[in-house]
Amino acid sequence: MENYIKINEANKTKIVCKKEIIENLRTNENLRNYIIHCTNSIFKDKEIFNKQKIIAIKNLVKDIKLVLKSNNIFDYNLNLTLRNLNEYYNQQKNEIKDENGKIKNFIPSSESQFIIQSLIFLAFSNSYSKIIKSIYVK
Repeated sequence: MENYIKINEANKTKIVCKKEIIENLRTNENLRNYIIHCTNSIFKDKEIFNKQKIIAIKNLVKDIKLVLKSNNIFDYNLNLTLRNLNEYYNQQKNEIKDENGKIKNFIPSSESQFIIQSLIFLAFSNSYSKIIKSIYVK
């Protein structure tokens, strides 16, 4: 059983959450786990092409944000999640071949699921965020 619904058979990335599940989430941890679980399901879905998976995940998070718009405690984390996913998508769109045929800004499809999960986790974990900042910001 999927935790999300495809609302358009022609466009497989049009994904919405199951509202009854979202309305019962009480903590940021539960919300994070739900999003990561759905991300895993989207990556297993063979109908969605690899380059489209990020769009499907973004659509899902946007729908979750709409469902939870009356509950402000999730806004910050959902906004961070969308920002992180948008940055991933921008990097993915910037994949270009140089004059030698080498691809720049290439994200291997074998790593994309882990990277996206990490970006979601980063939006929900203050300690993870601090560790990443301490490593890369000096």
